[in-house]
Amino acid sequence: MNDRVRFVEHKGVRVLLLDASNCAPEVTVEVMKASRELARTQPLNSLRTVVDVTNSHFNDASSHEIKISAEANKPYARALAVVGVRGLKKIVLNVVIRASGREIPIFETREEAMDWLATR
Repeated sequence: MNDRVRFVEHKGVRVLLLDASNCAPEVTVEVMKASRELARTQPLNSLRTVVDVTNSHFNDASSHEIKISAEANKPYARALAVVGVRGLKKIVLNVVIRASGREIPIFETREEAMDWLATR
């Protein structure tokens, strides 16, 4: 999962990239599980995270894992942005937002999302 769950530097700020782009639901599940493992090793209120779901596919299991990760990672989160949310994915994201009580802005590109995160 190192290639899909990793820290990247953007404008001098460390951003956690959860790259679930172009994934089958099973891979998205693994990305979300790995995100929880990594988040627990970080200081509270420290993570700036971008989740890229561009061209990925969801099912009940992957949607459930996304919800669990949003809730579990909340204490470690400073800011969260999402890329690639279109169509039915917006329904999943709305469920996650309601369940987690988090502000989760949607961006068209990773660059836009990381620019926003760099200011948080």
